[in-house]
Amino acid sequence: RAIPGGQILSVPSAQTLCCRMQVDKKPFDEIRVRQAIVKAADNGAILDLVFPDAGAVGENHHVAPIHPEYVELPKLKRDVEGARKLLAEAGHGSGLDLTIDVGNTDGPWHQTVCEALRDQLKEVGINLAVNVLPTQKFWEIWDKTVFGATSWGHRPLGTMVLSQAYRSGVPWNETHFSDPQFDATLTEAEGLIDVAKRKEKMKKLETILQDAAIMVQPIWRPVYTMASKDVRGYRAHPARVMHLTKVWIG
Repeated sequence: RAIPGGQILSVPSAQTLCCRMQVDKKPFDEIRVRQAIVKAADNGAILDLVFPDAGAVGENHHVAPIHPEYVELPKLKRDVEGARKLLAEAGHGSGLDLTIDVGNTDGPWHQTVCEALRDQLKEVGINLAVNVLPTQKFWEIWDKTVFGATSWGHRPLGTMVLSQAYRSGVPWNETHFSDPQFDATLTEAEGLIDVAKRKEKMKKLETILQDAAIMVQPIWRPVYTMASKDVRGYRAHPARVMHLTKVWIG
């Protein structure tokens, strides 16, 4: 990529957008509703729409490919008929009306993700209204809204974000997800220095979260930065920090 007199640099990151559901609130206390939403979503299509040149497809478990303990699970496949069947089994065969709250806290691409999800859910009989809030208003309700699209920043380790977001009872557990087996396995993973051994635990953690169907997490976004063409040695950083000790102008 290039701009007049400068350059655009990008790097993969563990920054993401989670369209997450509170599992103890109707209608999301019914797992078949959540499973129908997940099956109706096409994460790859959403990534292609929003960041066609970079980024990575999310897998609904909040561990990024750049995390050292990440384990690749079988690819998610969209299943429209399966979603319709689950929705009918959950008592919503005639359709379901939902609203998702979004605050564009990291840019208008958040809204674009929600609108793409809206269009995909419509095919299975779910009418999704996208409620766009001012950024500050969204941060006032991000952990209270029953269905919300929340931006999560980059963390160096997958265990870090899982501990902050999905361990039972922690303040930032916006989904209200709680699973004793998950908690115990996460504690074991946090105690392992050896990455290969941590991966064994992470596979189980990723699978538990996927099976619980608590979120549609379509995107791992790239991070972009700009610099003059005269700047040498400068690199984009996934956490958007600047390391200038090896940067010079020439």
